[in-house]
Amino acid sequence: MTLRNWCFDHGWLEQRKADVPVISVGNLAVGGTGKTPMVEFLLRQLIARGMHPAVVSRGYGRRTRGPLVANASSTADDIGDEPLQIYRKFGTATTADAPRVPVIVSEDRRKALPLLAQEAPDSDVLLLDDAYQHRYVQRDFNILLTDYHRLYTRDRVLPWGRLREPRRGAQRADIVVVTKCPATLTPQEADAIRTELALCPAQQLFFATIGYGPLPPELIAPAGGPQMEVNLLTGIANPQPLLDHLASQGVHIQQHLCYGDHHRFSESERENIKHLASTTLLLTTEKDAARLPDVPVVPIPIETRLLFDQTDALLANLP
Repeated sequence: MTLRNWCFDHGWLEQRKADVPVISVGNLAVGGTGKTPMVEFLLRQLIARGMHPAVVSRGYGRRTRGPLVANASSTADDIGDEPLQIYRKFGTATTADAPRVPVIVSEDRRKALPLLAQEAPDSDVLLLDDAYQHRYVQRDFNILLTDYHRLYTRDRVLPWGRLREPRRGAQRADIVVVTKCPATLTPQEADAIRTELALCPAQQLFFATIGYGPLPPELIAPAGGPQMEVNLLTGIANPQPLLDHLASQGVHIQQHLCYGDHHRFSESERENIKHLASTTLLLTTEKDAARLPDVPVVPIPIETRLLFDQTDALLANLP
């Protein structure tokens, strides 16, 4: 990876330039740091500014190959669970206030650019999801995410740690966002992290937490009524924040089916999940719901929320 980055930095590996500004969202570590919620946060903010964004993703976990444009019949097997989640939220809108966001998947992001020009000629900004190490498409802005619970400064390169490349790769970022912070993070704690990361003078540091959408009405027990017992299914990198949130809302988890990130469910697992969902309320994440289209699960929406009223400051840095 060090040699590869050197080749990009010195022009030995060629980058392709898109026709529109490109914003990359990624991380140094493997596993979940909140990339998809951050992409969705940026989409909402860009749309609110009257822009017409598009998204290109690798499509991790899909069974297909080559560049594909998400459409109404796409499944998680076709395009991956996270691109499908983004498409369902942003790819079907048609109003002026909520324009349709094209979602394209391709292992080689360069091959997605002709599709973008063909499918969305009015797009004026491109978001690259999980592309920090995929440098064949030139980006105008790099957003690097790092998990509050495992900052890249406290990690090591694979196989001794979880980093995909050495820590100095963070120098390519224009913005670093510490994700999954406690909502109660104090300015003093933020300053300690700022000192530890020791960013370059031109880099900006932001802090974000996980916000959850409203619980379904059936989970809200009447005053003095019995607490509802539900089941939970997760196939994400770290389900603990969701468990903590549900506990704080007084939701009692009777059974937690915990799978690995992007888990591909077998037929026997699907049958077991279907049976469970038919007998009791089965909560899950939006990403997991995308892989279980035929199961009556109840997804809990999550979103990125910037701390310390930093949203305007972050947007002011974007191209």
